[in-house]
Amino acid sequence: MVGAGNGGKAILSTLIRIPSVCIKYVCDINPDAPAMRLAKEHNIQCVFGNWENVISSDPEINLIFEVTGVSDVLKKLTEIKPENCILIAASGTRIILSLLDTQDKITQQLRDYKRNLELRIIERTEEIERANRELEEKIRDYEILNEKLQQINDQKTKYLLRAAHQLKAPFAAIQSYTD
Repeated sequence: MVGAGNGGKAILSTLIRIPSVCIKYVCDINPDAPAMRLAKEHNIQCVFGNWENVISSDPEINLIFEVTGVSDVLKKLTEIKPENCILIAASGTRIILSLLDTQDKITQQLRDYKRNLELRIIERTEEIERANRELEEKIRDYEILNEKLQQINDQKTKYLLRAAHQLKAPFAAIQSYTD
């Protein structure tokens, strides 16, 4: 990456998060530029001067981000870049940065949505568990009530049997007198 100002820092911070990307060099004339500090924090080689020789002599470089926006820098990079290397100028870098920013925003929105969804799931699960406990209590109450009703029904049946038995003798006597 050539150019280590705020734009370079934005591109670099995004590239650092991509596991498959290997960043070899960050080049700028200012050793205290924001992207240079970030590169040092991540053990990326920083080139302060003579970046032309570093870039032209490394055949492994396959992509260069030119972030300065200076036409002379772009022209020089076009002349010295390795043959199979892709050069993305500042305007292309801004487009990529915009796309990456949009991706970050969408990713954050998805994280927020996921977090909110997880909270809603937890809330609904608690509501369902509470409703299940209430239903279990009502089932127990209905089972107790059903048992009491069964006992009452059994007592009623016994009473009717006793009453019928008690009434049979007088009715039998009345019937025998009648006969």
